[in-house]
This record gives sequence, C-alpha cells and structure tokens, in this order.
Amino acid sequence: MTMPAASGNASRAMHFAVTDLAATWLRSAGFEDAAPRPYHAKISDALDEGVLGPDVRGISGVHLRVSTRGSFRLGGDLDDARRAAALSNRGEVAALLQLRRGGSAIAESFVLVTLEDFARLLGGTPPP
Repeated sequence: MTMPAASGNASRAMHFAVTDLAATWLRSAGFEDAAPRPYHAKISDALDEGVLGPDVRGISGVHLRVSTRGSFRLGGDLDDARRAAALSNRGEVAALLQLRRGGSAIAESFVLVTLEDFARLLGGTPPP
C-alpha cells in the first residue's frame, strides 16, 4: 500500500494544498466538520500520526483520499483508499478525489467510488 498522505503525489505540500482546498470547498457546501489531514513537513511526523486516516476528515461515513497525480491511476489509488478504509474498521465508504489538471477548479475534481459504495451512499443495501 502506498503512503496515504502522499498517495499519487509528487509533493506532500501540493497534496496538502489540494486537500485543504477540498476540505474548504466541502465546508462551504455544508459539511461543517470537513478538515484536511494535518500537514507534516517530516515524513516521520506523518507516520507517527498514522497512515490509515482519510485525507479529508469529518465527513460522516466517508473515507476520502486525495490524489494530485498528473497521470491518473484511478483504480490503484481507489484500491489504496478502499484498503485503508477497511483497515480503519469504521464501515466507511471509500472515495478518491482526483484533482483535474489544467487550472480546473477544485469543484471540477473527480470523485470516484465503486458501484457498491455508491449504492451505500444513496442509502441502498448492495447485494452480496
């Protein structure tokens, strides 16, 4: 599993900036508790905090990871998010926010979930 705080990212500072933008946008959309995972200049400090938490915290029932990868690797990054969500043992839906390049607004980012998790988000019960 890749390190979540830098999953798909060449720079942890860039990752934090995009995560902060996403959390700010989500707060303005009514998710008052949305907050970015704290930024740590040293990887050792980030590891001390734990690597399984979501990049954007405070969204009930959703484990949101963020990727700023220039060449999309949606399947692999979503798989990483799903593994981390499963290991956190909170029954959260795993989601991946992929920043679009080319000066796109944060609101135009892709958010990817599996069909199973999409059904859960809509209040359904996926079949076994």
